[in-house]
Formats: sequence, structure tokens, C-alpha cells
Amino acid sequence: MEPIRKLIRPMLAEYVAMGTFVFFACGIGMTTSDFAAQNSNAQGITNLVIAFAFGFTIFLMVFATANISGGHVNIAVTTSVLVIRKISFLRAIFYGFAQTCGALTAVPLLIGLMPSSWQDQSCFAATTVNTASINVGQAFAIEVILAFLLLFVINSACDARFDQILAPFAIGMAVFIGHLLAVPLTGSAMNPTRSLASAVAAMYPDGCQKKGTIWEHHWIYWVGPIVGGIIACCVYEYVFHEAAYLDPAIVPSNKGAHEEHDRSDDEGDA
Repeated sequence: MEPIRKLIRPMLAEYVAMGTFVFFACGIGMTTSDFAAQNSNAQGITNLVIAFAFGFTIFLMVFATANISGGHVNIAVTTSVLVIRKISFLRAIFYGFAQTCGALTAVPLLIGLMPSSWQDQSCFAATTVNTASINVGQAFAIEVILAFLLLFVINSACDARFDQILAPFAIGMAVFIGHLLAVPLTGSAMNPTRSLASAVAAMYPDGCQKKGTIWEHHWIYWVGPIVGGIIACCVYEYVFHEAAYLDPAIVPSNKGAHEEHDRSDDEGDA
């Protein structure tokens, strides 16, 4: 079992990263609602800005915390890598707790700092199913596919045998294109605790039109990302990762450098 003292710093990193992500990404999502309200033909631009906000913010947070906690910033990521035994159960519990607390910490900040008109119009960028366009089954499938995309990219970008310098950018791009597709349909959660924070915050303003249905299909934003993430991790780990390992022709020449770095770490820990 991992010593708890070694989990404090990574847990704090996940807490800070998750709170920062929710505040800035959802905050920018709220600003776009004011713009959209004043410009009836600006929905396409609004969706693009939202996608960029979520993708770029997660890129920054993963970049900032990758060397501290691994840069999960998503309970679906933590759960998925736990299933393929990349982290311990204790670490997963600590991370999940920190991510949930971080997301909820952003709620009073958004309520206290954002204009009330933005709160009423945007409902704090809350994720709900657009039942006028899709049904619940379609919404669930979309969230599963979005999470599959995200976790497949994460597994590939963070493969220790290859250069990981672009990993945070690749992860941010996965979130970006996921939001481009799904914002008008499901709100594009891809992150259960982010959806939880928005839903909790949306219960506050009286003018939020989603207030009566905010929890109706909320399970989709937990089950969908976790299921999609687990599928992606299993596919990469047990199909693509192992096949690549057995084919030395595609292993880059810097593999030895990674191994030497790992040995140095092990010797330092000893």
C-alpha cells in the first residue's frame, strides 16, 4: 500500500487543477451565453468558444500537474486507469475525493463573482440532454464515445515508451473536438465532476430555465464517461499497447533513454 504522505501533494494538485478548470471553463461558458443572447445568429461561434475554453483550459491544467499527479483532472480518467491497474485503489480514492472537492469549490466562486444575468442565461454551463434533437439512449452513447476518444488519446499520448512532450496538448485537443460535436446535444460533459459542479450551481439562480430538469438525466454524465473511458483503456492496454511492445521495429530509439530514466528513479528511491 502506498504511504498516505506521498499522496498529499498529488491530491492537492488534483484539487487545485479541478477547481481551476471548472471556474475558468464554466466561467467562459457563461460569458458566451450573454453574447449569444444578444446575437441570435451566433450559436456556431458560441459553440466554438466553449469548445476552445474547455479544451485549452484542460490542456493548461494537465500540463501544470502532469509531473505532480499525472494530470488526471477527471474522475473518469482516474477510474479508467484504476481498472487497468495503472494506479492503486487508495490513490484513486484520494484523487476522486480531491477532484470532487475541487469542482465543488468553484461553485461558490462562480455564484459570487459572475453577474446574475449570466447565471440565469447559462445555468453555469450545466449539461443537459437536448431532448428535442436526441433521445436519452443517443445521449448516453455520445458521452461513451466522447470518453472513449479522450481516454484512447490519453493512453497513447502518455505511453511511457514514446515521447510525451505533446501529451497535454493532445488531451486538450480531444476535449476540444468532443465539445465541438456534443455541446448542442448533451452539453459535452466528458468529466463527471465538472457536470456535478455545474448542476449544483444551477440550483441557485431563480432564472435558470434548466432548473427543473437539471438532475433528470444526470446519471448519463457519470456512467457514460466512466464506461467509455474503461473501454478505451482496455482496448489500448490489451490490444494496441501489447502489440506495439512485441514489434521492436516501431519502438523509437529513445526507448533506452526512458528505461535509463526509470532505472535512475528506482535507484534514487532506493
